[in-house]
Amino acid sequence: MISNVLVIKDLQDIPAHLDRTLIEHYLNTQYWTELPRLDDRGAFIHIGENPLILRRQLDDLGIQSYAFITAWNPQSVRQDEWWNRLHNYRLELELHPHCRLLRRGLGIGSNTDWPPEESFLALDIPLPKAIDIARRFGQLAIVGWEKGGEPVLVLSRQS
Repeated sequence: MISNVLVIKDLQDIPAHLDRTLIEHYLNTQYWTELPRLDDRGAFIHIGENPLILRRQLDDLGIQSYAFITAWNPQSVRQDEWWNRLHNYRLELELHPHCRLLRRGLGIGSNTDWPPEESFLALDIPLPKAIDIARRFGQLAIVGWEKGGEPVLVLSRQS
């Protein structure tokens, strides 16, 4: 996939040196997104599983990759909503030139004390570029997908 990253597909992939609880939260998050063809539906992406409706639309549009990415709460340290929205707006501006389509999303964790994080599904973005952008916005991980595979958690080795 990409060099200088760690790809995690399930709990067994978590190295001992990482915060297991934090990575489990990422793995258990539901990543909701608008569909590539905007309609009233949306889809939930889970690590290891692209929903059928999303797979079909990706195939129909010839999409080769995507990244689910946010600027909210860098380093998984909670920020206030104003700060998060401002930085997510900056992320949106940064992503546009690098992807074919950009859709809105929400990262909805299983911890109800942590509010959903506004996010983006960047379609046909080169995953090395998505990781670079995520690093610049202080993100520890993104969800990445390449045609022929399933969504995975992608962590920077610098994390």
